Amino acid sequence: MQKPSYSESSEIETRLKQMGLSSEILHDAVESGELYRSGCTPNDPKSLPGFLAWGRTTRALREKLIPNGWQGIDILNLPMVLNKEKTIAIAVTSGDNATGNPALVAKTKYVKGRATQGVIIRNLVQLSLFPNNKEVFPLQTGSANQFVTWFLLVHRQGDEVFYQLSLPNNIKKGEPVGDWQESIYFPPFKLQGPSTPNNYKETTGEEINVEISRKM
Repeated sequence: MQKPSYSESSEIETRLKQMGLSSEILHDAVESGELYRSGCTPNDPKSLPGFLAWGRTTRALREKLIPNGWQGIDILNLPMVLNKEKTIAIAVTSGDNATGNPALVAKTKYVKGRATQGVIIRNLVQLSLFPNNKEVFPLQTGSANQFVTWFLLVHRQGDEVFYQLSLPNNIKKGEPVGDWQESIYFPPFKLQGPSTPNNYKETTGEEINVEISRKM
């Protein structure tokens, strides 16, 4: 069975409208994060550019969607934004070099931890309850426990940015996420200004598990 994917402008906007989104909102959020990455210098810690890009993209996504009734939520320190119907959440993550290319299958750049595994397992449960989720699920209201989580994958090559919005279908322990129920592919864009130095090492910054133990 062919999985739904969208790469033409008209079908992208139609699908996003069903989800309460627009290509402009997603583009602006991704651009905001990447501009923060570009503002780093060799004097910054090597992990900072990737962390800033991820964090500021998440922040921009929330700032643009919260006025439309969405809300910021965190599950096991994985920050997301949840729509007002509580059916769709979006998390930001780094993608590999297949990101944004409808002819290839993108994967997350890194192996994911407990938080991401948890939300994908939630997806599997919810999608099994709504087999026609493509047309029905995003428009349905329900409790906060009914939402599915999409991932906004972002990949940077020099001054060019590639991104897609994908719904995870499955996850294998110890492997990056690369099985998608549905994907929306956006045209790449070029940033104006300096590129991040090549000697920087990216970090996910996506799952920070802080364990607190009581002193005895």
